[in-house]
Amino acid sequence: MIKPEYELVPLRDAIAQCRANILAFQNAVDKEEGKIDELLGYINKWNEYNKWVEDGDTSRPNGES
Repeated sequence: MIKPEYELVPLRDAIAQCRANILAFQNAVDKEEGKIDELLGYINKWNEYNKWVEDGDTSRPNGES
């Protein structure tokens, strides 16, 4: 049998680094998805306000007095 051309320890280190990179990427994606949810919440508030204006409602939006 012929000895493999790559050393075992660097291969394992490379796998560990790849896994760390994947985890960091997943965390970044989760953070961005949270930001998207926050921004969509703001858009929904604007949509509710615009509907309130279009409907000509005389009361205050969002229960304001």
